Amino acid sequence: GIPLAASAARYLHAPLAIVRREQRVTEGASLTTHYVSGSAKRIQTMSLSTRLVPRGARALIVDDFMRAGATARAVAELIGEFGGEVCGTAVFMATSQPVEKMVADYVALLLVGPVREQGFEVLPNLGAL
Repeated sequence: GIPLAASAARYLHAPLAIVRREQRVTEGASLTTHYVSGSAKRIQTMSLSTRLVPRGARALIVDDFMRAGATARAVAELIGEFGGEVCGTAVFMATSQPVEKMVADYVALLLVGPVREQGFEVLPNLGAL
């Protein structure tokens, strides 16, 4: 999701803050959270450098893929820890199942249909355009 987020930040003339799965020493102090992945049902960790997000910042979450929305929800909670507000969530591709995601509002450009023996379908999300 980093190339998508970097492109969106460049287009919007906005700063970029990358949420990482592994904390980097070079980024200084970080806020870390643990969450249960919606797809793998495993405990995941993510960190966000405290110098990248000013108090009260407004944020757009950008990611490449969403299944259940656990990652987007965890990022939103991290932003909330900074006193920030999530203005929207945008993903390149989202699965059609589960229908109910862990985030209330998001925009996906493509929808991935259920996996069947013949494969799966990827369709444009015309409602997002």
